[in-house]
Amino acid sequence: MPRVDSYETGTPCWVDLSTTDPDDAIRFYTTVFGWGHDVMPTGTGEPYHMFTKNGAHVAACMRQIDDVAAASAPPSWVTYLAGNADEVAARVPDAGGQVIAPPFDVDGSGRIAIIADPVGAVVGVWQARDHIGAQLVNEPGALTWNEVNTTDMEVSARFLEQVFGVETSAVPAVESGYKTFEVRGVPSGGILQMTDEWEGIPPHWMAYFAVEDTDAACAAVEEAGGKVVAAPFDSDFGRMAVVADAQGAVFMVSSRPDQP
Repeated sequence: MPRVDSYETGTPCWVDLSTTDPDDAIRFYTTVFGWGHDVMPTGTGEPYHMFTKNGAHVAACMRQIDDVAAASAPPSWVTYLAGNADEVAARVPDAGGQVIAPPFDVDGSGRIAIIADPVGAVVGVWQARDHIGAQLVNEPGALTWNEVNTTDMEVSARFLEQVFGVETSAVPAVESGYKTFEVRGVPSGGILQMTDEWEGIPPHWMAYFAVEDTDAACAAVEEAGGKVVAAPFDSDFGRMAVVADAQGAVFMVSSRPDQP
């Protein structure tokens, strides 16, 4: 079982859900993934809901706090990359990006910053203290991959290289254009070139959750009030589908190539 106790800089390490209805999100995800749930108090007055699998933290959700943001931004999963929040944020302007939220402490859990690359794809930076991020990955019901879907793959790749110090390389098997970014030689995430079929969808980071059976997971999503956005399809990397929860937050489910 791939338990994790630390993350190298540039590695996707955590995801949390910004949602308009945490109670219903908890109902949805505990049903679909069999997650457990506990609550972490925050200084905002809104609790931070931790999702667990086999006793390990795998993700979280909380209510969209800012009324304006809640009205203008749809519920969404936010990806966090490991790194020193202050050092990463300091490199963002020279790399052509924007610091959306300057670094700040989250109790004793860690230090956080929110940044955007030059095409506008938003990602978090997590500097771990008491909370390392996801304690379990690459198992059914846990995070298994993160990628930035971008209107300019080369620009997004250079940004990650400059800001996080990762290396990037092309994956010829993906016809539309795909790169991976590597941390110490290990593929840690992806960079996908958006095509004309994505018209109207802004650049964004996508979270993938592992499942035992992609088709069964899609059925569970629909039964729980969610939606299958893109029907299951096979790839060299597994059987995947794009789905949305009951509030509209989009994510992907994926089973390994040797699974259904």
